[in-house]
Amino acid sequence: MAQSGFTFDGTYLSLIGTQRIQSDVNNGVSTSTSLYQIPTSSGCGAFFDYCMTESGGAKRLGTVMATWDGSGAAWTDTSTPDLNSSTIGLGFTVTVAAGNVDFNSVVTSGTWTVRLSVRIIY
Repeated sequence: MAQSGFTFDGTYLSLIGTQRIQSDVNNGVSTSTSLYQIPTSSGCGAFFDYCMTESGGAKRLGTVMATWDGSGAAWTDTSTPDLNSSTIGLGFTVTVAAGNVDFNSVVTSGTWTVRLSVRIIY
């Protein structure tokens, strides 16, 4: 039986229209770049759940929580300790520019795979 508050369109799973969840894998991240964008008019905040793995085996799991308005963002990163070796070569920022919230990688060394599960709170 179909439920009006539960939909999947092949890309997005929506639950009662108040939260959107999307998963993404970014392979070969070796420069600072935008990993995910959300229009500033969409939502109140987001949780960027990530698992980062460096080509040499360093690994960390965490969540960046962010909230925003049309001109700025406030965010924090909470994560596990590093596994195997240091993950200091990859960090994240959340910025607002050109009408979008950008979840960005900040790479100072290494080549990374970043797995994301993004939950947007509307």
